[in-house]
Amino acid sequence: MANSNSKNCFARAPLTVLLASAALLLGCCAAITRAHPVQAASNAGFEAADFAGTWNWMFEGKVFATMILERKGDQFTGSITNGTIELDSEGKIASATPAPGSAEIVKTSLEGETLHVVSKDGDETTEWLVTLKSPQEAEVRVTGPGVPANFPPIHAEKVK
Repeated sequence: MANSNSKNCFARAPLTVLLASAALLLGCCAAITRAHPVQAASNAGFEAADFAGTWNWMFEGKVFATMILERKGDQFTGSITNGTIELDSEGKIASATPAPGSAEIVKTSLEGETLHVVSKDGDETTEWLVTLKSPQEAEVRVTGPGVPANFPPIHAEKVK
């Protein structure tokens, strides 16, 4: 009798190991499945609404221009006050100062975490790329014809 019990015990051992392995594998898959959306959400970054607000463009701790972005549906409207940027011989910003006037934001599109902004001042249009670094900080790059490829980014801070 003891002999038949030990046979049943040993016969069940592979089945028990198989079931335990399957349960462990299922648990690992469930944990990975749960962790994946959390990781994807954290990598997704910012939402379009995070771009809305008043952004001060900074140089050496001073504001030289202000961009106001107001969300209207899936677009943004607003304006950018004029500023003058001078580059040094190495292509770094040497000075940035306010200038009179402002440009109207006439077109925007969101691609990933970058907001493409087109502003118009009279007949002159300028293209900007706004990339959020945090909900309160952004990097602004001017782009388009005539802009040097190595034009440095502008630091922007959200104030409202």
